[in-house]
Amino acid sequence: MKPSIHRMFSRGLRPTLITAICLTGPAAYSADMDHILSSTSGTWAAGTWTNGTPSVNPGDIAIYSGGSNSTISLGSAVTIGVLRGSMSNTSTWGIAADGSIAFTMDGTGVSATNNRFSNAGTASIVNTSPGGTLTVRPNLVMTNTNLDIGSTGAGATAINIGSATANTNTITNADSTARALNFRLNAGSGNMNIGSSIGVTGVDGGLINISNLGTSGTGAVVISGNLGTYVGSVVQNSANSRIILSGTNSYAGAYTITSGALSFATRTSLYSGTTLAWTPANIQVAANGILGLGFGGTGSFSEAEIKALNDGAILTTGSRLGFEVASGNTGTYAEVIANANSGATVTGFAKLGAGTLILTGANTYTGNTTISGGVLRLTSAQGETSGPLGGGTGSLPAGTIHFNGGTLQYTATNTTDYSGRFSTAASNQVIIDTNGQTVTFANGNNSTSGSLTKTGTGTLVLTAASAMTNASVVTNVNGGTLRGADPNTYGDATNTLLKVFGTGSVQIANSATLEARADGLNDSSSQILSYGNQIQVSGTAATYNINVDRASATGGTNKTIAFGSHNIGANTTMNLTGGNGYSLSINQLQLGGSSTANAVMTMNPTTANLLIAG
Repeated sequence: MKPSIHRMFSRGLRPTLITAICLTGPAAYSADMDHILSSTSGTWAAGTWTNGTPSVNPGDIAIYSGGSNSTISLGSAVTIGVLRGSMSNTSTWGIAADGSIAFTMDGTGVSATNNRFSNAGTASIVNTSPGGTLTVRPNLVMTNTNLDIGSTGAGATAINIGSATANTNTITNADSTARALNFRLNAGSGNMNIGSSIGVTGVDGGLINISNLGTSGTGAVVISGNLGTYVGSVVQNSANSRIILSGTNSYAGAYTITSGALSFATRTSLYSGTTLAWTPANIQVAANGILGLGFGGTGSFSEAEIKALNDGAILTTGSRLGFEVASGNTGTYAEVIANANSGATVTGFAKLGAGTLILTGANTYTGNTTISGGVLRLTSAQGETSGPLGGGTGSLPAGTIHFNGGTLQYTATNTTDYSGRFSTAASNQVIIDTNGQTVTFANGNNSTSGSLTKTGTGTLVLTAASAMTNASVVTNVNGGTLRGADPNTYGDATNTLLKVFGTGSVQIANSATLEARADGLNDSSSQILSYGNQIQVSGTAATYNINVDRASATGGTNKTIAFGSHNIGANTTMNLTGGNGYSLSINQLQLGGSSTANAVMTMNPTTANLLIAG
């Protein structure tokens, strides 16, 4: 069980009580009476308490009385009921330990249940824990300060502001000067969940300006609380993460999308569903921005509303229309997705959210396509000038396709080779579900730090070299068959084949098949044709298949297709099949196993040959 620290930072202290909270560790602390931790820095353990020894009984108050910047390391396992502290306006202090921490600030039971942030500069709530959770339950009040909420921890670091029930808590500005509320997901993949309403009440002039200013964090800022009339502006300026609004928002100002995605999960989250307010003056989308619209769920935008927003002058050149489909939902969109402003502005398309979007229209947009989550299913044929992933002409070719966590799924009506449009930008994580079909790619994935994952039944055929280079796995076979087929003819005794699997390891999942072929016809025999990749197996207790073959039964025999080392895990079975006189060669074979867990390798008794060198 992860530890927690409850009822933290009550309003009973002077208004300058907090400037930053930095969390980096997995311990919990307890006080059986009021204790004072007086060291400005050091280890938080029995020796540093000035009033007794911390015990395992939670519920009482621990007081931190540090002065300047300091970090306290957790030195014993106890649980705090209330943690209080006071310091100067320019100081920061933090709690640090190894690993993850589940951390809660909760004002329940304290005489004043607000967390009041008062500071001449900017106060911060920051989670630096790797994979931990920071939860802030009470109301937040900003007085003479801006407030940053964010994370710098790696992994699925999470932040929860307010109760899980939307609008139970509030974030307000208590003075008459506009203040900034900044979200900063600067690392990790975790989400920030804001259940508190923001700016529903306030004082004249005391607006809250909301910005998402994260850098490399890829999670979403999910705001389920309502945005009220005391919100002054909403700006999305984070290229890697997105803001998702799902409350009924009475905020009447402009939404500005400079980069990244700003999604409205329901139609009422966009000016309370008042369509007359859906204007270019109110919704401003710059070239790198994505306007996300909820689709396929309760309260989502209709197809007609999405088409009207796209046909208007809201999207600018280079921006994208996004479909936000939540997990568990499926939406089918049949309207034509064209360039915005009635075709006058070159714009693109983005699939957002963990659900499934089905495209059936003959779309004509010519901008870029982004697949950022869930499944994008193609059920209409792709033509030269139109199709589910847009179209193009000789003077205006179709845009590139960027993968950012989503899956492209084929169907019987569309097995188009889109590989020539795949982005070559760094970390393009191509995920293909052949869905029972056979799809052939004539181009490799030339994103150097990218990867390729094959899912679903059916076969994906790779016929060109890929520039994927990584010290770890670059190609995953999670379902069906992934076939590498070098079409070239080689005349030497030893040859290096096209790097159709990239330069790195190939990982095979349970029940999946890796097929390696050298299809170029050559009558010479005893050739070694090398792909060179290391082969791994994901997990244990798997049964998987490796086939080596060529397209034709004619030509020379005694060909050997070579890979690097291969590790077969515990309780794992490899079925090896060779066709047309082809053999498999690996430079090292490791069979995992012990007295209770063994690896098995089964070879076809009439066609399979295995050569081990090393």
